Amino acid sequence: MQEKYEETSQKERNRDRQEYRCYSVCTECSLLTKTQKEWPFVKTVGLARQIRIPVERDAQGNDITPDIKTFLEKGSRRRPKPARDEEIGKDIQKTGMISDMELTAEETGRIKREHWAVENRLHHVLDDTFREDRSPAKRSKHNLALIRKFAYNILRIAILSGDCAEIMTEAMDDFSDDPSLRKKYVFSGIASFY
Repeated sequence: MQEKYEETSQKERNRDRQEYRCYSVCTECSLLTKTQKEWPFVKTVGLARQIRIPVERDAQGNDITPDIKTFLEKGSRRRPKPARDEEIGKDIQKTGMISDMELTAEETGRIKREHWAVENRLHHVLDDTFREDRSPAKRSKHNLALIRKFAYNILRIAILSGDCAEIMTEAMDDFSDDPSLRKKYVFSGIASFY
């Protein structure tokens, strides 16, 4: 069983917090209850644990952020009572993962991080360029969010095709100034990349 179980951990400073991630995977899925009957394609089962510790500074500006062991035992000034390991809260997040590929713990962690990189890039552009969070719309916010995503995708296709500037805001200006771009990408069919 030990040969089929693997674990890896990472430490990263991200924005105003210290993040610890631990990825555990098992590639012997026949040992898991009901897996072979209900999900015969599953080859890897994993668990991701992420612990976030807010960065703390003293009056002189020195970093006094506690290490992970101290934080889990005693907390910190900003989070005096962290969630216990078996609880899910702000400080500790747990995510279960399954895959139809045999993955190592390191590969599982990389795939999970890449998923959020894509997600964060999209939301950053929608918020920064399209000012989605500042929209006063209440009733139609879901419809407008869908329209913004359509617009984002049309702009990305035009950028990838080389028909406009590579920076999103400049591409938006190109679409505003050039009716032929609007005709080609909005009112005509877009050729498939596949």
